[in-house]
Amino acid sequence: MNSDSSRLRKSLSPPRCEPEAAGELVQLLQLAAPLDGPAPEVERLKSAVWRAERALVTTRADGWRWLVEAAELAGYRGVCLRRPWDAVRDELLPTGPVVGHGARGWLVVRGASGGDAEVVRAADGLTETLSQAELLAELGVDEGEALEWAVVQALGPAAPLVAEAERESPWSRLRYLVGPEARDLKILVAFALVVGMLNLATPVAVEALVNTVAFVGLLQPIIVLALVLALCLGLAGAVIAMEHVVVEMIQRRLFVRVATDLAWRLPRVRREGLDRIHGPELVNRFFDVATLQKVGAKLLLDGLTVVLSAGIGLIVLAFYHPLLLAFDVFLLAALAFVIGAMGRGAMTSAIKESSAKYAVADWLEELVRHPLAFQLAGGREVAIDHADTLANTYLERRGKHYKIVLRQLLGALALQVVTSAMLLGLGGWLVKVGQLTLGQLVASWLIVSLVLAAVTKLGGQLESVYDMLAAVDKLGYLFDLPLELETGETPDRRERPAQVELQGVGYAWPDGRVIPTSLDLSFAPGETVALLGPCGSGKSTLLELLHGQRRNTHGRIDYDGVDLRSLRPAALRTQVALARSGEVIAGTVADNLRLGNPGLRLDTLQAVLEAVGLWDAVQRLPGGLDTELTSFGRPLSARQADLLVLARVLASEPRLLLLDGVLDGLDERTHALLFSHLRERPPCTVIVATQRRDVAQRCARIVELDDRGTLRSPTPEVQA
Repeated sequence: MNSDSSRLRKSLSPPRCEPEAAGELVQLLQLAAPLDGPAPEVERLKSAVWRAERALVTTRADGWRWLVEAAELAGYRGVCLRRPWDAVRDELLPTGPVVGHGARGWLVVRGASGGDAEVVRAADGLTETLSQAELLAELGVDEGEALEWAVVQALGPAAPLVAEAERESPWSRLRYLVGPEARDLKILVAFALVVGMLNLATPVAVEALVNTVAFVGLLQPIIVLALVLALCLGLAGAVIAMEHVVVEMIQRRLFVRVATDLAWRLPRVRREGLDRIHGPELVNRFFDVATLQKVGAKLLLDGLTVVLSAGIGLIVLAFYHPLLLAFDVFLLAALAFVIGAMGRGAMTSAIKESSAKYAVADWLEELVRHPLAFQLAGGREVAIDHADTLANTYLERRGKHYKIVLRQLLGALALQVVTSAMLLGLGGWLVKVGQLTLGQLVASWLIVSLVLAAVTKLGGQLESVYDMLAAVDKLGYLFDLPLELETGETPDRRERPAQVELQGVGYAWPDGRVIPTSLDLSFAPGETVALLGPCGSGKSTLLELLHGQRRNTHGRIDYDGVDLRSLRPAALRTQVALARSGEVIAGTVADNLRLGNPGLRLDTLQAVLEAVGLWDAVQRLPGGLDTELTSFGRPLSARQADLLVLARVLASEPRLLLLDGVLDGLDERTHALLFSHLRERPPCTVIVATQRRDVAQRCARIVELDDRGTLRSPTPEVQA
C-alpha cells in the first residue's frame, strides 16, 4: 500500500463516542438491521444508543464499540470483523447488510452485483451505486487489504438452533441452520433441474439414434444428433461447475457463521451452564462443522442432482405407457419403504455413536491435561483400561448403527435387482405387442439405469445424512448452553470506589445445598476486605455473585444502592474485575494485558507489571511483551502467570476488584508490592478471597466464613 493511501486510512479512523453522533448511529442501526426480520422500532434504537453512550462515554471507546454495544442493547447481535472487501462481498453480504466507515462517514453496503456495490450513507440516508474501485477509494484501502467492518444480525446467527424448552430434533436444527442460505439453495435447485433435463439428452438422443438407424440409415441425422448431444452435455458441465462454486460459498459462510456465533456466545454463557460439564471437551463439537461442510457439499452436488434427474426421468418414463407409470409408482413406494421403514432408529443410533466417539476424545484429553496423575503407579493401566472400555462402547454403538445402514443398503440392492428385471420383462412385452418402440425401450432402460444408480448409492448417501444430523445434534449442545441476560440497566460511571451491601444473600446449588447462606455484609467505598475461609465455604461463589456470573437465589445484593440483578452483566463488568488463577489466553504478554482494553499504552503496561513484580521477568523473555504464551502461561511459571492475571485486572482500573485465591500461591514480597500499589493507585473497593491468614491480615477488615458458608463472629479491624 502506498504512503498516500496509508495516510488516508489513518485519517479515516472511526469517530470517538461523542453525543452529537447519536442521531447518525440510530440511522445506521436502522439501515444495518437484518433484512429478514421485522423493522426496528426507532424509539427502541434511540434508547439503546443513549444507554450505550452512557455506558461507554468515559471509557476509551470508539465508534465501532459504540455501534456493537447499541446493537446488543437493541436486541441484536453486533460483531466487528476485519476482512478484505472480496471476503465481505462473497461471505457476509449474502446474509445481510454490512457496515463500514469511509471518508464521508458511516456507510451501509446492502448488496453487490457485477462488481458494483449498493451503498447507503448513514448521515443522509442517500443510496449510491459505487464501483469496486470507488468503494475501495472511499474506504482508503487497496484491493485485497483487510479493514474493519461490522454486521448487525438477529441475536446470534445460529440463534434458532437453540431449543426453546426441550431439545429440538436435529431436523429442526438443520432447517434453521441452512435458513440463511435459502437464496443460494434455490439457485442450486434450479441448477440441478437444468442438469437433470440436460442429462435426458442422452436417452432421448439414443432413442432418436435407434429409430434413425433402424428406419432411415442416413449419416447426416446421426451427425446432428451427436452435435446436439455434445452441446447439451457441455451446457450440463458448465452448470455443474457453477454448482460447485455456489456450494463452496455456502461452505465458507456456514463455517464463518457458526464460528463467529460461538465466539459471541461462549463468553456470555452463564456460570451455571458450565458447572457439570468440561467446557474444552464440549467445544470440540465445533469440529462437526467440518462434517456439515463435507456431507452438505456431497448431498448438494451429488444427491440433489441425482434425485432431481431421477425424478425428471421417471416423469418422462410415465409418458411412454400407463404400465410404466405404474412402474414409477411401485419404484417410489419401494424407495419410501427402504428409506423410512428399513431406516427406523438410524438417526438415534447415529447420535449415540457420535456421543461414544466424543467420550473417547474426552478421555484422551484428560490423559494430556493431567499427565502427573497417570504417571502414578497403576495410572497407565487405568488410562488403557478406561480407553478400552470407551472404545468397546463405541464399537457396540457403531455396530448397532451399521446394522440399520446395512439393512437399508441390502434393501436398495434388492430393489435394484427387482426393478431391473421388471423393466426388462415389462418393456420387452410392450415392444412385442407393439405398444412401445425399440428406441423407447432403450431410452426407458437408460432412464431407469440413472434411477437405479441413485438407488445403488442410497446406502452411502443415507449414512451421510445420518452423520450430518448427528453433527447438527452435537453443535446443538453448544448452542443450548444458557446465556446471560442482555437486558438490564447500565450502572452509573462514578469516580469513587463502589459500595456493596449484602442482605441475607445465599446461593442454592442444584443438589439443594445453600452455600454461602444468609450473608449480611457491607463493603464501604475504597475498603480492602478479606474473605477468609476453608475450601467449600462459598468464597468463590460469593465473588461470582458480585461479578454477575451467577444470580443470588436468596437475599439481595446492592451495588451503589441498585439491586445487582437489575444491572446488565456486561455493563457491570466494565466496573468490576475478577481475578483467579489460570486465566491466561494463548497470545503475547501484551495481548493478555490489553484483553478487553486494546488502547492501553506501553507505559501503563509497564506500570502494572512493576506493581506486581513481573516487569523484570518479562524483560528477560526472548520477545519481551511480544513473547507468545500458551494457554497455560508458558514460558512463564505458574506463579508468574498468576501475576500476569493480577496485572491485567489492575490495568482495567475497576471500581470493585475481586481477587479469588490468586494471592495464596504468591510470596510475601509480592503481597507487599501489590498492597502498596493498591494504596497508591486511584482507590477502588477490594475483596480478597483467601485461605491464608497472613494474606487476610494485610486487609483492613477480615470476614470469616465457616465450611457451611455462614459468617463466623465478626473480627475487629486490623492494620494493613
